[in-house]
Amino acid sequence: MTEEVKLITVNQGTSAQWSASDARPLEPGEFGYVTDTDKLKIGNGTDSFDARPTLITDEDIVNTLSGNQTDKAPSVAAVKVNLDAKVDKDGDKGLSDANFTTAEKEKLAGLESSKFRGLFSSLSALQAVTGEAGAYADVDMGAGEDVTRFVWDVTDSKWVDQKGVTTAETSASVKQKYEANPDTNVFSDDEKSKLAGIATGAQVNPGDATTTTAGLMSSTDKSNLESLVAKHGYRISGGNPTMRLVDYETVNAL
Repeated sequence: MTEEVKLITVNQGTSAQWSASDARPLEPGEFGYVTDTDKLKIGNGTDSFDARPTLITDEDIVNTLSGNQTDKAPSVAAVKVNLDAKVDKDGDKGLSDANFTTAEKEKLAGLESSKFRGLFSSLSALQAVTGEAGAYADVDMGAGEDVTRFVWDVTDSKWVDQKGVTTAETSASVKQKYEANPDTNVFSDDEKSKLAGIATGAQVNPGDATTTTAGLMSSTDKSNLESLVAKHGYRISGGNPTMRLVDYETVNAL
């Protein structure tokens, strides 16, 4: 018996021809082939050629796996290069992990914060831990006691109480320290009170009095005044001392 071989004719056309406005829809089950892109579609009798999905081919599978989005399949050599460049999954890590390099780990280890050993409930608990250069730790010294900081003494290989720890400054302590500084020229409370009690315009060291300016009596004026009193007399009347008035020029001329 002779087998009869039948040929199936597939409609062919370029992308432009299939996309033309007068292109007819493919009949149900009818094939349409795009000659310039090697794409194959099957019609449904109603949708335009462009609206129909493209049949998946071996070429499409290769393109998807290799990341090649061109119309032509890559060569076997190109696929092999891409496969050789892939990253194998590590059982302990995800492919998205950002792992530290050796240099980054050394830099991180050198940070000061990495020297802090933590807060210990007792000194004996801390002493059970070996430190290193720059290491420090805090110890809760018990109820009613402050937390104490200890540092690692490299020379003696032991934890020692850090000296010179200061308490928080207050406004009063800052003021006291500032005023105690000899070169600040700041007024103390006592000095401000003393200054407030001095009358406006008062002079600490006034000069000698003149005919127009108030001031202290000079030694010459004092001597002249004493001579004036001796010459013109001085008496007590009614418990109040009285003296005949003499103008300044008269006193100064004596």
